[in-house]
Amino acid sequence: MWPVASRIVKKWDRPVKCKDGFTMYIDPRDLLGRIIFFYGPIRTNLWEPQTVLLTKKLKPDGPILVAGAHIGYIALMLAQRSAVVYAYEPIPYLYDIARKNSELNRPHSFAISQFALTDHMGTVFMREDTLRSQIADSGTPVSGITIDSFALLDRWALWLLDLEGHEEAALRGAEGTLKTNPPKDIIFEALGDNFVAAINYLAQFGYHFYFIDDDYNSDNIGQTRPLLLFNSRHENKSKNVNIYATLRSEAEVDGFQAPLASRHI
Repeated sequence: MWPVASRIVKKWDRPVKCKDGFTMYIDPRDLLGRIIFFYGPIRTNLWEPQTVLLTKKLKPDGPILVAGAHIGYIALMLAQRSAVVYAYEPIPYLYDIARKNSELNRPHSFAISQFALTDHMGTVFMREDTLRSQIADSGTPVSGITIDSFALLDRWALWLLDLEGHEEAALRGAEGTLKTNPPKDIIFEALGDNFVAAINYLAQFGYHFYFIDDDYNSDNIGQTRPLLLFNSRHENKSKNVNIYATLRSEAEVDGFQAPLASRHI
């Protein structure tokens, strides 16, 4: 289906009005852009639906960090709930689309900056891909910054990190923040085995962890189901998995889910 879809939408340059409550420009070359083009007007919760459902239940009471914002879909989902969202996307063409989407949806928009979050300040290189752009030894030069360098905020409520395996480095660049004013909740991608290092690093700050099953395909896009968290990567067979790290009690997390669904790492 998607090769045909790509030919249909490859020259699409107008925003798509989404049933989620906002309007978006898309990148028709990638999967998310095609999903929004075909399903956005008729369905909701098109991308990482379990993660989005979890953020709704968390009810963040402060600013939210979205790193690896792509074209801004998740950032817009959060901003629709009157959340203060600071988004970061280092890839130039994705940043440009995200910036247009933020401007298009005012006042329910987000602040977007073109930086890569890592463990040091300075230039880093990005290998560009429509969905899997990541820091590499060579590629597009972009400005790298640390979370600890953000002087404008005393306390974050929630971090969402989609950094294609670079999450540990971004978290190491937040050591001071994690020691003094840690966010109550952090959600990051489980890509390959790289998530293990991120879990081990965060554990020293008192976080405990859950896996979020975000398995979705063209047959179940937009379908909702009760929130379900898993206690191990092996138990969860989905290819689309995020990690939920939290300082909340196990009982509080259990209250977010269907009865008996919670199992922690």
